[in-house]
Amino acid sequence: MDRDLGPIHLLKYAYLGDLAYARTHNGETYTGAPWRFYHFGPWSGEVFTRIEPAMVAVQARKFEGQSDFEDRSNWVRWSRTDRWLLSELQSKVPPIITLDLDRLVPRFRKNTPSLLDYVYQTAPMLSAAPGESLDFSSEPQSTRSIPPPQVKQLSVRQTKKLRTAAEAIRAKYANSADRVERFVPKPPPLDEVHEQGMAWLDQLAGQPLSAMQLTVEFSPEVWKSAARKIHDVP
Repeated sequence: MDRDLGPIHLLKYAYLGDLAYARTHNGETYTGAPWRFYHFGPWSGEVFTRIEPAMVAVQARKFEGQSDFEDRSNWVRWSRTDRWLLSELQSKVPPIITLDLDRLVPRFRKNTPSLLDYVYQTAPMLSAAPGESLDFSSEPQSTRSIPPPQVKQLSVRQTKKLRTAAEAIRAKYANSADRVERFVPKPPPLDEVHEQGMAWLDQLAGQPLSAMQLTVEFSPEVWKSAARKIHDVP
């Protein structure tokens, strides 16, 4: 259920791919698409219109469901499982992009709130106001090289030794006597003492607030303030 993605997820992952590429290419993006601050995240109409044709090209399965909101269209999810195709497509994309997405996609999957929160705190978003174009040169540049993956081949003796050690650990913890039981504290009794204590705390808080409707206004300058740039996205 976590492997089917909607257009909004694919769009944000495309943005993160461009962001990763820009770190080592002086702010130049891989797609070359124009990105801008739209509502609560980065948006590119050019990238969005290419999502469905790209999904059809790789023969992804399309799931469509009815939206719970009358003013919104039906939701769409795409799914495709093909390791050979994945390997072929990854070979055509710069490694700096695949390395970042291999880390970020399993982290967020289709968790929309977490993914949106992450992209919202990236440098191009924090340097722009709603409606403005995103400047990828604001992303901290990296000169790191990408070494090829090193896979150490174990000997037959080493493999057997590791397997024996794993079986010993499994057998040790299979015995319930070796397990540490977690202590769960009992909740306090809801007696007269508890009620008096709660009443005392309520008294310290002062008079209760009366119900009212308020409007909060922020200056447009807040988008360019230093407070928006205190977040450091790992």
